[in-house]
Amino acid sequence: MKTTKDIVLKVVFVMAVLVVTAILISNEPILESIGQAPKAALSIDQQKFVDKLGYPDVFVVTMEGDRRKEIWTYFDHEKHFYFNNGVFSDHRTQEKLPDGFVWPKLRPTEFKNGMTEKELEQIFNKPTAAGRVNLKIMEGIKFYDYYNQVKVAIFDGKIIYVQTLPVPTR
Repeated sequence: MKTTKDIVLKVVFVMAVLVVTAILISNEPILESIGQAPKAALSIDQQKFVDKLGYPDVFVVTMEGDRRKEIWTYFDHEKHFYFNNGVFSDHRTQEKLPDGFVWPKLRPTEFKNGMTEKELEQIFNKPTAAGRVNLKIMEGIKFYDYYNQVKVAIFDGKIIYVQTLPVPTR
C-alpha cells in the first residue's frame, strides 16, 4: 500500500525531472495571485525571515496531512532555507541566479495544507498544461503546470506539492 510519504517523495522526483525539461524561454506573463483562496499562516520562524529578507524569490512546498515542508530560495542572498512545519531546520548555499531571470510574484502562504483543485483555480484559473505520469507508482497523481513558472501535484483531490521557478526573460 502506498503511503502519502512515498507518494510525495515520488512526486518530488518527477517534478525535478519536469523542471529540468521545462525551463524554457517564455513570453508568458509573470504569474501572480489573481484570487482570494484561503491562505496558510506564517510561523514565528518564517515571519522572522519575511521581516528580514521579504518573501522568498521561489519556493517548494510539500504537504502530507497536517505536515508541511518548505524550501525558500533567495537568489540575492544565495541561500535556500528549510522549514519543517514552519520551524527553521537548515540552510544551504544557492548559486546566484544569472541576470535575465524573473520569478512569479507568489508567496508560499497562498498554498495551504488540504488545498483542493477548486481552491487552486481561485488563484490561477486554468493550468497551461496538465497530465498524469503513466507509472504505477504515480497512479492517481495529477500534474499541473502554469506557464513553466509553477508546478503543482495533486493526489486524492488535494495539493501535495507546489514549486515556483525562475524563468528567463527575452
